[in-house]
Amino acid sequence: MNNKCSHFTGVHNITCNAGVAYADVAESVPDLNVVRPGVPGRVKSLPCIKERQGDCKCPAQSFPSAALLEAMQKQWIEDGRKRRAAIKAVLDETGGDNCRSGVLWCPVCDRGEMRWRVDGFGNIYAKCAQPKCVLIVE
Repeated sequence: MNNKCSHFTGVHNITCNAGVAYADVAESVPDLNVVRPGVPGRVKSLPCIKERQGDCKCPAQSFPSAALLEAMQKQWIEDGRKRRAAIKAVLDETGGDNCRSGVLWCPVCDRGEMRWRVDGFGNIYAKCAQPKCVLIVE
């Protein structure tokens, strides 16, 4: 998270979120076995990733600040807490059975319904009716 440029979308894309074409800033080694639109061949160095910068330069390069990384980590922890609460509620409702679906009062926000489904493989799908509450797609 902290070693990638804020605009990086992956070299399977042609450009980053800042509109810079990866092929214009990457140093790559031709390889006919690697086919992707962003950077043809094997990437030798790329300014978007700190460990792979080499001599590459990018005018839009921007790494997240320590404050932003801390905020992102707090959000990640909070999102995990929400997912665990929702999964526990679904498992309590199903008793561990698969191929079931239903509606529960949301255990996360306590303000709306959470629709859920457990498929035949035990994967849980759940979504609260309240925006930005909880969404699980396993």
